Formats: sequence, structure tokens, C-alpha cells
Amino acid sequence: MRHLKPSDFNDMAVSIVTTTLTRETDNFLLDGFPRNCYQAVELDKFLAERNWKLTKVVAFTCSEDTLRQRITGRLVHEGSGRTYHEEFNPPTEKNKDNITKEALQKRKQDTAEVLNERLAIYKEHTEPLLEYYNARGVLYKVDAEQTIELVFRDICKACNLLSPITGGC
Repeated sequence: MRHLKPSDFNDMAVSIVTTTLTRETDNFLLDGFPRNCYQAVELDKFLAERNWKLTKVVAFTCSEDTLRQRITGRLVHEGSGRTYHEEFNPPTEKNKDNITKEALQKRKQDTAEVLNERLAIYKEHTEPLLEYYNARGVLYKVDAEQTIELVFRDICKACNLLSPITGGC
């Protein structure tokens, strides 16, 4: 069995995205890619070869305390994938799915320890992308601590999807 190096994962991610984009002809939205500067540079090369241009990068901003609160409070119904939150979207009956009444679970990755590991990786590898895209004039930050409606409005604004008549998407 072949052991993969971290650079292999970068190349695989780039390959998957660029192969998919090759089949597309119009606009596209990437969620969670690129995750580091290597991937961003490779994406830029791919786009330049096709005379395509990245026009917007939306970055959601949120405090670590809010992330910790949101992630550690998640509850999931394994059978359906329905999600709840202990504080923000609690089930009617504590720790029971509203429909089946089956027990809700906390995913093993929804802990403060795992979040701390992920934040360290984010700060080292992904956070530098904010400056990378800001320098290109395509970065748009959305305050993810707002209400869902305001976050949605700001995403629409970032992507020029606001209606001139209603002001909404």
C-alpha cells in the first residue's frame, strides 16, 4: 500500500477541482477550496490557462468562542442526519429526535480539543489565503456572528445577487 505525503493531498484536491471545472462552462462556486496557498496558486494557474478570472472570495468571520459554542453544542440524529443544537436549536425533548424520539448523538469531531487542532491548521495553512485574496481585491468578509438572514444578505451582496427593487436575493 502506498503512503501518501501531504503534498499528494494538495495535488489530489487540485486535480479533483480542476477536472470538475473543466466540465463547467459558466459560473462556479467553490466551498472549502482552496485551503492553502499552494492550492490557490494552482487554481490561479488553471484559471489563467482558460482566461477565466476569480471574481469573489467570501470569507466567514467568527470568534473562536462562538465557534467553540456552536460546534460543541451540536446534536445529530444518526439515522436521518437531522441536526440540532443544545442552545440555538434544541430538540423538543432533551437529547431526543423530534420525529423518531430516538437518542441524539454528539459527533466525536465536535469537541473543543478537535476544534483547537483544526484552528491551528486553519491559522497555519488557510488564514494566509485571506491576505492572498485581499491583495487581489476579490476578498469579501461576511460576519458569521449575525443572524442567518443578515449572513445570507451579505453573501448575496458579495456576489452581486441583490435585487435593485427589493434589496434581497
